[in-house]
Amino acid sequence: MALVEEKAVTITGKQWIRASAVTIYNDYGEIPKFVWQLERITQDSTGKTILKENVGQQTFQIEPGQTIPLLNPETGEKIRDAISDELYAFMFSAFAYARQNKVNS
Repeated sequence: MALVEEKAVTITGKQWIRASAVTIYNDYGEIPKFVWQLERITQDSTGKTILKENVGQQTFQIEPGQTIPLLNPETGEKIRDAISDELYAFMFSAFAYARQNKVNS
């Protein structure tokens, strides 16, 4: 059996890690927990995505009344501090809206 040798190619571009999915565990009587699935995106110098790979997960448990910096997703700059209760209220509101309007049923 012969081995195939391939030449390594150096590319110029950019790479970052993003959340590709999020699961919220909201067990009754428990503190909600977020689990983000992470992926690394690699793009060449033309902006073409050449590689997407799973790189694990990030977990965060929300403590009631915890302060979380609210960031602008475009710039990463802090907009203001948010209270975890606001996030929980948003999650509940989105759920209630979807149920009421039968969104994506």
